[in-house]
Amino acid sequence: MTISDSSFNFRRTVIAMAVFAFMASAFAQATDEKAKEAAKPEPGEVKTTQSSVTLGLGGVGGGAGNRSIYNQYNALGLNNNNPSAGILGFDYSVRDPEAMTLFKFRGANLLDDSRELGLSLTEPGEWRLKASYGELVHTNPYTINTGVVGAGSTAPQVVYLPGGVGSGYNTQLQTKRSNVGLGFSKWIDNALQIEVDFKTEKQDGSRPFGIGMNCPSPVAPGCQGTTGIAAGWATLMLPQAVNSNTSQIDARVNYSMDKLRLSVAYYGSFFQNNNPTLNPSVPGSLNNPLGTLLPLSAGLQPLLNLPVAQEPDNRFNQLSLTGTYDLAEKTRASFKLSYANTTQNQNFAASGLSGAPAGVTSLGGNVNTTLAWLGITSRPIPKLTLQADIRYADRDDKTPVAPYVMAGSSVYTNQQLPEQKVSGKLQAIYQFSREYRGTIGADYVGIDRGIYTPTAGRVASVPCARTRTRPACTPSFTR
Repeated sequence: MTISDSSFNFRRTVIAMAVFAFMASAFAQATDEKAKEAAKPEPGEVKTTQSSVTLGLGGVGGGAGNRSIYNQYNALGLNNNNPSAGILGFDYSVRDPEAMTLFKFRGANLLDDSRELGLSLTEPGEWRLKASYGELVHTNPYTINTGVVGAGSTAPQVVYLPGGVGSGYNTQLQTKRSNVGLGFSKWIDNALQIEVDFKTEKQDGSRPFGIGMNCPSPVAPGCQGTTGIAAGWATLMLPQAVNSNTSQIDARVNYSMDKLRLSVAYYGSFFQNNNPTLNPSVPGSLNNPLGTLLPLSAGLQPLLNLPVAQEPDNRFNQLSLTGTYDLAEKTRASFKLSYANTTQNQNFAASGLSGAPAGVTSLGGNVNTTLAWLGITSRPIPKLTLQADIRYADRDDKTPVAPYVMAGSSVYTNQQLPEQKVSGKLQAIYQFSREYRGTIGADYVGIDRGIYTPTAGRVASVPCARTRTRPACTPSFTR
């Protein structure tokens, strides 16, 4: 037997529904047993279906200029300065006591620019499967009047406007994010649970960006400065073309017993930029600030026409172990161990970037990060809380050092940024009364920044580079 309960609601107000399947990391034995017990059907309980639909119309008054700030993120389809938009959402769920499953399907803002869909199927205390889809559109609130041909592409062309300022065409920059998410969790037994979540997001569109150069410059000695008949500097608005993808994976195994709770996790983030460079085309003459067309000084145009590197592809991988252990009834120890690796190996030539140092094909960025933390909290008496923790973090920068910048006869490299940091804290908190609480503690921080890369900049301008920080322990009392 199936019982259905449907409703149709007409709402005059604007409703932005954030619909995502949500799953808590409930892996303790008591929580697991409680979920299973709640899922058991009552005698005579039947299959139940519930559904609802949200339908409406939203609008914003005033002119396009007045509502531009509001229209950045409103999920109403107003990002193109439309004065009105429809509202459509739904919520559908089926609870089947015989199969002990719960099915949910929801949608929000389906007629608008920022729509969302979420689906989940659950057998409480046993497993859960979820999926989601979402879009988010952001429109820059400023209307740009420009003569740039191909604004928002990877090859914009700067064009002289004979009519002067304001005689170009109007455009608004806009980016759109589209994401898909999948998740699965499974309770192996009362003490063991696994969780896996995956999300990928694609971003397209254009956003504010620009280039500029002021001559003469130490990094470009062949570039001449401004004269009465030539412009020696330029600042150009060239929108950045956005076409990238970010994927994330979060997987963990949770374990729980009487006094010990553990979570072993892997997290990965992978970024890919399909537009690695911006390749402008700048003419030999530009307007000065007074609107007078002047030829560019010698050496300036080639610099403005150089490709501009955008965000490079990169990867991040991390393994971690976190947990707690009850040392006594009122004393608990918490800990975390993690190791992470970050890499950036995008090929220069394949990205359209020339002039790399001899034998160097990519940055070869490689940074390893290690973290260890231990904390203990105790409450021996109701009014007294004792806390102690120690933390060790090490960032090992293994990126190769190579000469990337030449200024005249001077050559400069990239800089390695290693760091080791040890910190600790002891603290006692006493509640004297409802109005007064006293805290006394001592903190220690020690930082070792490694060896400064001497070829990374003008060493002469850095007479003393502090690489170590060793403050003394400082007790304090606050009320």
